[in-house]
Amino acid sequence: RLQDVLPTLQARADAGDGIAACRMSIELMRCQIHAKKFPDQLARLERDLADLRGSKDPRAIAAVEDELARALATDSACARLPKGLADRAQHYLREAALAGEPESRYRYASGAGFEDSGGFDYLLTPAFDQWRREAEAMIQTSLADGRPEASLVLAFAYSNDVGLLAGLVPDDPARARAHLALAKRVYGESLAAFPFPLPQAGTNASAAEMASADAQAAQWHQAH
Repeated sequence: RLQDVLPTLQARADAGDGIAACRMSIELMRCQIHAKKFPDQLARLERDLADLRGSKDPRAIAAVEDELARALATDSACARLPKGLADRAQHYLREAALAGEPESRYRYASGAGFEDSGGFDYLLTPAFDQWRREAEAMIQTSLADGRPEASLVLAFAYSNDVGLLAGLVPDDPARARAHLALAKRVYGESLAAFPFPLPQAGTNASAAEMASADAQAAQWHQAH
């Protein structure tokens, strides 16, 4: 449990251990979300449980009891954190990314964590300004590391402005087509199960533009 390992975990993270910093960022983001996005979660679950007990549906009751138990455990763990520590979630995600932790690098570059604060104050913070300077180069590093998620992130980023990284990176239809072609190479048929609509990067492209995108994707695929 976080409260059992926090002093050692934080010390290792502060000493440059990327995996420890990754775990710290996960746990602190969990507390941010719990406190700021779902402040009424416990009361809602208790109301739901009371309503369900009247219906006597054992499966539904068990599901809500399980969710309530997990919410109470999160509430207890987060309440034990030193004051202000949860606000350092982004710091530890960046530390893990800089230490070369692959998942953290991809997620930090994508802008994960900022919006978990429950408002827009992060737009004025030094941490966000720092992210703006680092994000595009870091997602390119993530791509060069062979992270398949990076191809999808870049396909979205170069084709629209929805999200932090996509809003930061100027749209580039040629790059969007190439990254989408790369994503199709690395994900194959499993891309059909992707839960969001894919970028429409090739909708109005000519045969020559599509061939160029495929050639670039093949080059990246071989290189990375």
